Amino acid sequence: MLQRHENLIKMGSTLSDTRFNTLIMMSLPESYRPTLQTITAAERASALTRTLSQKMKANNLIAFLIEEAQHQVINDERTKNSDHTLVANGKKGGRSWPNQQKGGNKGR
Repeated sequence: MLQRHENLIKMGSTLSDTRFNTLIMMSLPESYRPTLQTITAAERASALTRTLSQKMKANNLIAFLIEEAQHQVINDERTKNSDHTLVANGKKGGRSWPNQQKGGNKGR
């Protein structure tokens, strides 16, 4: 995407960095909504404290999104592994809490 953006600029396109970042963010799936809200909030907060008008560069945005994608893959793997663990423990059967006896509350 960065290469295409650079090529467009070389051909005389007026696609601004802000518009390019917007296109990148609009291309993401719904699962990235919290991430996008965080980026937007950070940009707004940063704009309040800086005197120069510096926007997030596209390569920084892409790097941030790649890192987020890696985190999502890790979390998905953890969820799958914990789901498999729950299924495996449930299939073993016969397990009960240490204080429980078969047949109810004997001796009480």
